[in-house]
Amino acid sequence: MKYSVIIPCFNAEKYIDQAFSSVINQTIAPNEIILVDNCSTDNTLEKIKFYSSKYKNVLHVTENMQGASFARNAGLQLATGDYIQFLDVDDCLAPNKVKIQLQLIQNSNDIIDVLFDNYFLQSFKKEKSLVSVDKDDVWLGLLNGKLGFTSSNLWRKEMLLKVNGFGVNHKTSEEYHLIFKILKNGGKFLCASTALTFKREINPNSLTKLTINQNYERYAKLRYDIFKYMQLNKVPLTNKHFLSFFDVVRILYPLSKNDSIFYYNEILKNKFKLLPTLSTSKFYVFLYRLVGFRKTEFLRSLIKK
Repeated sequence: MKYSVIIPCFNAEKYIDQAFSSVINQTIAPNEIILVDNCSTDNTLEKIKFYSSKYKNVLHVTENMQGASFARNAGLQLATGDYIQFLDVDDCLAPNKVKIQLQLIQNSNDIIDVLFDNYFLQSFKKEKSLVSVDKDDVWLGLLNGKLGFTSSNLWRKEMLLKVNGFGVNHKTSEEYHLIFKILKNGGKFLCASTALTFKREINPNSLTKLTINQNYERYAKLRYDIFKYMQLNKVPLTNKHFLSFFDVVRILYPLSKNDSIFYYNEILKNKFKLLPTLSTSKFYVFLYRLVGFRKTEFLRSLIKK
């Protein structure tokens, strides 16, 4: 099987050398490496032109519509590989990443549309942690954001084209919108047990409060859409699914009260048993059972003031 690498690049001069090096040093060479400049204003384009002049299998293209999804889709139209390795420019790959994943796909009995894999997350404070895929329940993994991410996964080009690639109107969780589309189209998946991708966490101080709020509102809306699909298509639901969605609704409440209450009434009311989780304390559960969701959130807002 052949594969292509697509790297969207926006003002990436700080990281592009490391990302590109991690691709050029893969133990199985890609068909091509497609570098997509996405309206950079630094020296990114100059570096891209240097790579494409030095390596025969490196292509470069400019995408004038801003956003990583536009850039990834532009690269997808040029790719000739059976599988696509997307790489965010501030991330990098272990040298045997693609080789191991292609072997797993070849050893399976199905045509795999997306391979999910674990990855290491490096925080802004340089602390590393392992983020694991939920292998037991793909829908719970989708709700929890535990099906890898854009760079850690490997994607079949034919399925990507079938679902029209990344949704360009999605500003956050682009890969989870894409995974959702693939699963809705009957896509077949495989969960790996490796961790061969290294993701950098962006500086949280670079985001405004408004951006953080909008991102989470979009995150919650996607989870609502996923849950409604699961209900309509009779995907077996357990208390874990409801608890996962309740965590989303509870965190959303101080950011968008009306949406939070709407989601709660639509999905959760009288449908599940609230239990303590990593983000829901025993005291919160006690209050919830005593006075309900809205009053518990009201009391919580008073305590925080």
